[in-house]
Amino acid sequence: MINAYFDTPSNHDTDHSLTPIDLHFLSSQAGHDRQLVEELLRMFVKQVRSLANTVNREEDMEAVLRAAHTLKGTARAVGAA
Repeated sequence: MINAYFDTPSNHDTDHSLTPIDLHFLSSQAGHDRQLVEELLRMFVKQVRSLANTVNREEDMEAVLRAAHTLKGTARAVGAA
C-alpha cells in the first residue's frame, strides 16, 4: 500500500479512497518522509492491537472508554477512517 502511494508519478493520480488510512494526509504530516511514514504506520498498528485487546478483554468500563478514546485519537493522527 505504501509503495503504491510513493511510487506513482503523481500521488493524486491514484485512487486512495478505498484505503483505510489517508496516506496523503499522513505523508504530509510526516514531511513526505517515506521512512517516517512507515515507522508511524508500524507504531499505529502496534498501538491499535494493544488498544483493541484492552477494549475486547477489559471488564472495567472506565478502562474500555479510555482505550476507545485513545484509539480514536490514534486513528485520527494517521488519517485513518
